[in-house]
Amino acid sequence: MSDPTSSEDEGDFCSSRSGGHSGQRSPMSNGHVNSPSRVNTSRGGSVNSGLDLTKICRDEEDTRLLARLLKCSKGKEVVSELEERLCCKLHIKYKTKPKRRLVTKRPRSRRCQPQAGCQSLPVRLFGGRGASVSETPDYRSTSTIINNVEVKVKQGDIAKETADVIVNVVGPDLDFQKSLISKSLCKAGGNTLIKALKDSKTKLGSSRIITTVGGNLNCQFVFTLILHPWSDVNAQKEFPQIVDECFQLCIQSGMSSISLPLLGCGRMLQYPIQTTADVMVQSACKALSKGGLQGITFVQYSPPEYDAMTQALSQNSGATGGTGANGEGDSDDGDVIGCSISVSTFSKTRPNVASRIISGIEDRLLCTETIQNPQNKCLPLRIKGRIHEVASKRGQWHIKLDIDQKTGNIELKGERDYIRKCKHEIIPLLSGTVNTSDQLKCSPEFWSSLAHEYTQTPPYWSHFPKCRPMPEVFKLFQANRQPMVVPVDRDTDAAVRSLVHSTWQKENVGQGRDAVGLSHTSLKIHKVERIENLGLFAKYAIKRQEFFRALSDDETYHFPKIEDVLPTGMPMQCRGPIDTYTKLTKPLKEEIFPEINEHYLFHGTKPEVLQTIIHQGLDFRMSSDKAMFGMGIYGAESSTKADQYVDAKTNRTPGTKKMLLMRMLLGKSYICLDPNPKKYRRPPCTSSGCRRDDCVDMHDRFDSVIGDGQWLFREFVVYAVDQCYPEFIITYERK
Repeated sequence: MSDPTSSEDEGDFCSSRSGGHSGQRSPMSNGHVNSPSRVNTSRGGSVNSGLDLTKICRDEEDTRLLARLLKCSKGKEVVSELEERLCCKLHIKYKTKPKRRLVTKRPRSRRCQPQAGCQSLPVRLFGGRGASVSETPDYRSTSTIINNVEVKVKQGDIAKETADVIVNVVGPDLDFQKSLISKSLCKAGGNTLIKALKDSKTKLGSSRIITTVGGNLNCQFVFTLILHPWSDVNAQKEFPQIVDECFQLCIQSGMSSISLPLLGCGRMLQYPIQTTADVMVQSACKALSKGGLQGITFVQYSPPEYDAMTQALSQNSGATGGTGANGEGDSDDGDVIGCSISVSTFSKTRPNVASRIISGIEDRLLCTETIQNPQNKCLPLRIKGRIHEVASKRGQWHIKLDIDQKTGNIELKGERDYIRKCKHEIIPLLSGTVNTSDQLKCSPEFWSSLAHEYTQTPPYWSHFPKCRPMPEVFKLFQANRQPMVVPVDRDTDAAVRSLVHSTWQKENVGQGRDAVGLSHTSLKIHKVERIENLGLFAKYAIKRQEFFRALSDDETYHFPKIEDVLPTGMPMQCRGPIDTYTKLTKPLKEEIFPEINEHYLFHGTKPEVLQTIIHQGLDFRMSSDKAMFGMGIYGAESSTKADQYVDAKTNRTPGTKKMLLMRMLLGKSYICLDPNPKKYRRPPCTSSGCRRDDCVDMHDRFDSVIGDGQWLFREFVVYAVDQCYPEFIITYERK
């Protein structure tokens, strides 16, 4: 019996051959791989037998890979060649997991008789006219992949959507209770949204899009588009521009997901349904080609709107790189998890046809290549990322990739031509001739591997073994795990010195309450050393895996870049990228992950606590309770800022000083512009109507706080010891 949670569909990839037998449907096996059956027919008839795929599929992953490949164009080509060469027919039965579909309960067929004195009233649908309960449709959904991003069309209520941005629509009179969509969103968003929309009227200017907070809606922002009636000729010209502007604003704001209704198709503005759907889908495709968005959902309430949007999506996605779930542009029959194959043979069929087919499939579709790592050691994490990026090709290639964590050897399995191309691109990565510091565009499988495999030591450590799994290193150094301070190599020394000098702001020396008594103009660096602390780095690496896990669990999730985050309640950006990252050079870029907002930041420290930091790390509980954003671990993007804290401001002393360059996991940051900020005990919750650090409503929390107001320097604060690793000690003196 097949899995009750799955479905099976059959496809016969065969030519019309062997006379009268070409159209005859052969008896199939029971759907299991290891259940061959034979049926003898009359003379000249066919013999149908099942193939034992366990000979070439070692595990469920291999079976799933084979099924996906057979379903795509390359697989169909291989099947056709085998049928032609061996004079047989292949019958493939797929095992799939159907996509979930949200269905509303239909009313019972038996009509409820109204009681005496009661009137039977029709229920008005969101986008219809007086439809009764019995006419309420099932909720439906469909989706496709465009530029590796899922674009979904669903029938539902836009006010119940969860996204970074929900799109609203209003007429030129800015009456937010007139449009059915706007009225519904205002009701769900509550007083916070209503007040924000009213306040926006006085600040609108010439803008065609109003940006407000989401209030009680499940979103960060609401973009309200101001549209004129379709009867206005200018409205027909401006509509595509406004929709383009909406998507562009979403990308520039660092938002990754957006939900939109069919705009303007009600009685108020009277936009034609199909034309509007076509324009919106075309704008979505244009936005996806630029990158930045991770999910688009078109939410329609009425069946005609849903059908129009579905038609627009099917017509436009193909011309813009749209693909089905299999990544090859073939139809999406759900998530393919396996298959069975039977073969019909004839009198002309060659002997040993089953073994020949198995051999042919293995040679073409399950080709295996092993790439030896010349250094025979664990690969640096970002090199692993580049390898996964090459293998996945943003979802277009079906390849199974395994990287041995100890030796760094790579095994590739999949379609033969793809494997060869992939191998050709991977080999330069192992030789170190390719830049690995650029932004990674990896599949969830890569982030999952980082989240669940053993943490490893950095590739540049010198006292403890480099690029080795932590458990192995802990076992080797069981007797002596004391942290060590070691000199750095020439490239790292140059990179750290360059970072100190490039972030130095001479004009801000002595400015501010924490810079009292300072008047020097530059720093002279004497030496740069590295802290190698196994215990501290292991805790930091495990915490980092939590951030990787967030990327692996949800394909659409991403950590917005700091420069793209909109400060709370403000339709404006913060100061820009983190200065240390923009000025970081190659040796320091190769092991951090800006994809989770992991960055190097400076930290000034006094000499009497340096040894404690080397052995125990930075502890937020030991910070001052008078600090601007509470008791936390503070980082600075400018060496000028860190230099203020290496000695007491009431007793500045001559001689050498020490500051730290540390890794910090900022994750999802809360941008604070308040000139009198709260003394946070932990990052606030992410709910736009709350933002408290003592929230008990089970909301998600930010990972860090960034002070980005009118101060001379930005403050970067985390409130957990394992979100920070002090890595380099910089010894210098003031000049």
